[in-house]
Amino acid sequence: MRWRSSPLARRALVGGVALLLAACWDAPVRETLEVEILADGSASAELRVELDRPGEYGDDDGAAMRRRLERKARDLDTGSDSWIDRFDVEGCPRQGGAWRRDEGDLVEFRRSMRCETPELAFRVLDPAPVAVDVERERERAELVLQPLGGGPAGRRDRDRAEAEIDRWAGEVASYLNAAYALSARAARRPDLARDLWAEAMDAPSERPRDLSDADRALAAAVREGVDRTFGILRPRPGATETVDELVRNVFDPLPARLVVRLPADATANEGFEELGGSRYAVPQRSLYATWREVAGLWLAPDLLVEHVELGRAGRHDEISPAPFAAGDPRRAERAPGADEIAATLRALLERREPLRLAWRAPEPGKGGDDASVP
Repeated sequence: MRWRSSPLARRALVGGVALLLAACWDAPVRETLEVEILADGSASAELRVELDRPGEYGDDDGAAMRRRLERKARDLDTGSDSWIDRFDVEGCPRQGGAWRRDEGDLVEFRRSMRCETPELAFRVLDPAPVAVDVERERERAELVLQPLGGGPAGRRDRDRAEAEIDRWAGEVASYLNAAYALSARAARRPDLARDLWAEAMDAPSERPRDLSDADRALAAAVREGVDRTFGILRPRPGATETVDELVRNVFDPLPARLVVRLPADATANEGFEELGGSRYAVPQRSLYATWREVAGLWLAPDLLVEHVELGRAGRHDEISPAPFAAGDPRRAERAPGADEIAATLRALLERREPLRLAWRAPEPGKGGDDASVP
């Protein structure tokens, strides 16, 4: 692999469930936009596009996805991708870019610009249906993002997305019902709790004792529920997008995952995910991201989320039954039904509440920890 600069411009996992997640979890094209607000009142914006290699979709079923990746790489290389025009912002004269290839395939593309003000940097989002307001008064600054609509997808895609939400909710309901049954068994036999959950999660570091046929069946139902649920996210034969991408294109007003870096830690945060290092992300409105937000209403920890988060970080061998066996993970008297799950997901996907960050921002030259240094 190598980097080239322009003046302008899955990891191997262990266990059956882990192999499934490696094959289906991440979108083939992953776009992140990071806007940094600097202490001197200026700002920068950097786009990072990560692409799977087309060869990962080498069989006939992956031909459409392969063509999509080849077309995206070609458009980024030639400057005809829609992102390039978004960076044509007056007042942002300093621009740059870079790209990385793996055996000739474009696997990462970057585009950046330095702007006179944060408002100019956020114009890279145009024409997304979101209003951005940055205010500074004395030694306090505030950023407000107000969603005004959903994603760019049309009616047909929305109908497809609604059907997938219902299908996901049905599989999640079956999985949670199985997880509640296993939790009830573990509560009755605490001495078996670790072995029951180890059997359910295929924990690589665990060797559960011999269990009865009935106990193995309880664990298998949980494991199979995870498999079926995440099978929904695997690209279908002939598809050009994952179900997770479909849902995001319908409900998410932002064209990419948006991360905001502040010159200091936020003193107030409404709606952003904290990433550390004064970085904050807007929660994505996709099927899995929304489930991750609400899973704790019914199960905490949640085996679905544990598998995915460790798997995507390449740390699946660290999954352990210990947190599940330490206490009852059930957070409700009964497992929810599919209708309840679907309604909860839709409420989050359709939300229009503003997101807000505030931070201490001394005026340049006025001193303070966040003042710019000459």
